[in-house]
Amino acid sequence: MSPGSDINKIAKGQFRFSPSRVQNIPKANGKFRTLGINSPREKVIQKAIELILRTIWEPLFCESSHGFRPNRSIKSALRILMLKGDDFAWVIQGDISKSFDNIPHRIILNNLRKEIMCEPFIRIIENMINCGSKNMETNVTSYSDKGTPQGNVASPVLANIVLNNLDKFMESYKSKFECGKKRALNKEYISLRNKRAYTSDPELKKSLLQQMLKVSSVDRSDPKFKRLLYIRYADDFVILVTGSHQDAIRIRRHVKDYLATHTGLELNEEKTTVSPTSEPFIFLGASCKRVNSSTKLTRTASAGIRKRTVPRMRVNLPVDILLQKLKTNGFIKHSKIGKVLPTSRKDLVNLDHNDVIRFFNSKISGIISHYAFARNRYVLQRICWYLKASCAATLALKYKLRTMRATFTRFGPSLASPDKLGLNIPRSFVQLLNFDEKSSDKADVIEIIKGS
Repeated sequence: MSPGSDINKIAKGQFRFSPSRVQNIPKANGKFRTLGINSPREKVIQKAIELILRTIWEPLFCESSHGFRPNRSIKSALRILMLKGDDFAWVIQGDISKSFDNIPHRIILNNLRKEIMCEPFIRIIENMINCGSKNMETNVTSYSDKGTPQGNVASPVLANIVLNNLDKFMESYKSKFECGKKRALNKEYISLRNKRAYTSDPELKKSLLQQMLKVSSVDRSDPKFKRLLYIRYADDFVILVTGSHQDAIRIRRHVKDYLATHTGLELNEEKTTVSPTSEPFIFLGASCKRVNSSTKLTRTASAGIRKRTVPRMRVNLPVDILLQKLKTNGFIKHSKIGKVLPTSRKDLVNLDHNDVIRFFNSKISGIISHYAFARNRYVLQRICWYLKASCAATLALKYKLRTMRATFTRFGPSLASPDKLGLNIPRSFVQLLNFDEKSSDKADVIEIIKGS
């Protein structure tokens, strides 16, 4: 078919997309991710649609949305959580059941018509999402009235357009929920402060000061002070609540009802947990936790005056999850007594020495680059050692050396090849708190240690 005929059909809204070829990609949890594959010509048209929709809706999207948007990423969402999340008591971890697969087409089209008056353009999008899917194994084509399959270039922006309704709902909910200008003072703290003010005994003053530092100056359970923080990345979101546990349960129920009514999506209430922020929770591949104690004294640079400062939420790399991924992808194993041991990657034995080094360098640099934000970044030294030892075990198998020690003796501490290409591992793993680097895709982060 000639390009000219395609252009005419696009202008009239008559272009027809062929059914997407569907391939099931296995996930780490044993389930499958459905990936739609289209022809290069249709990919170009999907990209044009995506650019037009992004240009129209980007100024309309809420600040709380961070997924699949320019100059925003997983790290920008985590940065907000780090800066503002420590003052909240409860966290609601949102879990929308298969959002990309379950958005009704009528909801998508209704949202598009709010801003787009061009019916031919609407018809092209309607043809795109209604084109059906062909199973590559059974060769059977099926059609559905819902879903924006992953693999379609325009799917992320279409999902964002629908979920922007949730973002606006949460903005409105926040303005109605929040109350009080500041928390009431803690009576215990005030009592200690008054005793210290009226005593002249220096030892007693010092003792009372130490007691004051162990007590919050404000009443954190003040029922007249409520706050809410909402952050969303694609279909993952968290709602942090300053209020009672009943407030958090009520908010979860309202969000569930709104999603069902206005987006056609279902909130998995069993997986959408409500937990205290003093306990670690996983969000976007990071382990987040509120600091239990608010005691922190700093000195000003000019006057040297000590004052209590507000701590930040701890955003750490999830050690257990990272180790599990290393094990799943064959870099480590557990002995009979539970000890973690590095293991060789037998699938890499036939590669050139340089290619083996490049493979492990890609894993090391990917982990180090992504987790530059982690407060417990020092743990990466341990993770990198496991990868280095796995590389040594792989080379030992390749060159028929009996031990990893023999491999290090032959190739040096960086396991350099004859071409002097070795592992690149930093000497220092100091805390950086760097949230500036951009993450391109959620899947790149969740499966950062992919096997091949």
